Amino acid sequence: MAVLRITEPALSEVRKLVAASAAKRPVVCISWQPRQADNRRGGNGQTVWTVLSEGQWVVGVLDYADPEVHDVFKDFPTQNAYGLEFSHPIVGQSACEVKAPELVLEGGAFVVRESAI
Repeated sequence: MAVLRITEPALSEVRKLVAASAAKRPVVCISWQPRQADNRRGGNGQTVWTVLSEGQWVVGVLDYADPEVHDVFKDFPTQNAYGLEFSHPIVGQSACEVKAPELVLEGGAFVVRESAI
């Protein structure tokens, strides 16, 4: 399991999310939410696409003390880093594990990238 690296600005935001949660056992989960789009038929029968969201990284806090949450994520190992507990693996844009993940803030949004060694 690769060690997760987090920049200071991103770590500050993650700590705020954990502090704001009511979780008894907070586990930080980082995942990729793919682009979301919807389509409908236009007046001439053509397909009209509406982009609802471009793909983005999502950082959330789950309560592993909740039996329902734990049952869903029981096969995902966790990793302790920076005094927090993180779910692993981090699933990337191509649905494969990010081998050397680094969590950063770019323009106010979380981004996971391969960290430089």
